[in-house]
Amino acid sequence: MFSMEDRRRAVDLYFTEGMTIRKVIAELGYPSEGALVKWVREDPRYTGACRRSYTLECKTNAARRALEGEPLARVARDAGCTPTSVYQWMRRYRSEGILGLMDRRNAPMPAEPMPAAGDDVEELRRQVEVLRLENAVMRETIDVLKADDPRLDPSMLTNRERTRVVDAIRGEFGLAACLKAVVFCFNVCSTGSAVFFRSV
Repeated sequence: MFSMEDRRRAVDLYFTEGMTIRKVIAELGYPSEGALVKWVREDPRYTGACRRSYTLECKTNAARRALEGEPLARVARDAGCTPTSVYQWMRRYRSEGILGLMDRRNAPMPAEPMPAAGDDVEELRRQVEVLRLENAVMRETIDVLKADDPRLDPSMLTNRERTRVVDAIRGEFGLAACLKAVVFCFNVCSTGSAVFFRSV
């Protein structure tokens, strides 16, 4: 009916992932509740009502060894788990780092709700673009200042010189973003602030 691999996968989810019987069945779509309870009780890791728990250090060590190319069977034997568990730990460690191996018992409690991974990545990309634009404006401003005369105050640039700065970077960032950044940068520079245009 179910292969040994199917059975091992279900039992591993119960013991190593901290899932309940119902969550395992919902995740895999098999077996019946009674069958999974029977499989769990027959597993050597079963010790009455208490399931075996692997420490974060154990999971991390096993994942690193597996990533370095050690056979999964050897790593699993040393850790006291199945090769499937080691494979899952290795996969999560590779994609999420040590946070992927944390369960509810050892995960850090966030001070505020954490953004979804996609939101965080998009926010970081936006910030990188703002910093790239800021660097480009300042780099081109310095080039313009050096080319024309030794003035050191960017707020003293003429409109023609500001246009040269925008023209130099508009292909990379777009005209609207460059105009906004240059106007803001020179307005802030005239007040003596070191922060140029974080609000872009």
